[in-house]
Amino acid sequence: MIKPALASLALLVLLGAAGGPAAVDAAKKARTAATGSGTSLVNGVDLPFAFEAAGTRKKADGRARFDLSNLGSLEGTVDCLAIEGNRATLSGTLDRPVDGYYTHFALVAEDNAPAQQPSADTYWPFISHAPIPCEHSLEAPSRAAITSGDIRVR
Repeated sequence: MIKPALASLALLVLLGAAGGPAAVDAAKKARTAATGSGTSLVNGVDLPFAFEAAGTRKKADGRARFDLSNLGSLEGTVDCLAIEGNRATLSGTLDRPVDGYYTHFALVAEDNAPAQQPSADTYWPFISHAPIPCEHSLEAPSRAAITSGDIRVR
C-alpha cells in the first residue's frame, strides 16, 4: 500500500514540475497587452491618442490613433508589441501615407501610475518612411505627460 501511494505522490510532483514552466510561459504570454487613451501635452497643446494591442514582437494585433499637431490625426494597424516592465512599444503601418512619405509608426507608452493619477503615465509617437522595429531600446526624445485618460501595460 505504501509503495503505490509514494508512486502516486511522485507522479503528482512530476506533473506539477512539468506544468510549472508552462504556467510561467503562459503568464508571460498573458502579460503582452497594452491599452491607452486620453490626451497628452505636446508643445503646449493637448493632443488625443488611443491604442490597443495584444501579441508579441513577431505577431501582434491592434489599432492606434494619435494626433500630431502639424500632421493631424493618424491611424494605423499594430503588428508588433514589445513589453518590458511598465513600458510598451507598439509599431505598425499607417492606414494612409502622411505627406506621401511616412507609412509606419511606433508608440512608446509607460504605465507609471494608478488610474487616479494619469499625469505620471507617458507616451510618445514616432512616424517613419520604413518599418520601425518595436524594440525596448527605442528611445523617445522626450515623453509627453498624459493630461487625461490612462495607459495600461499588462
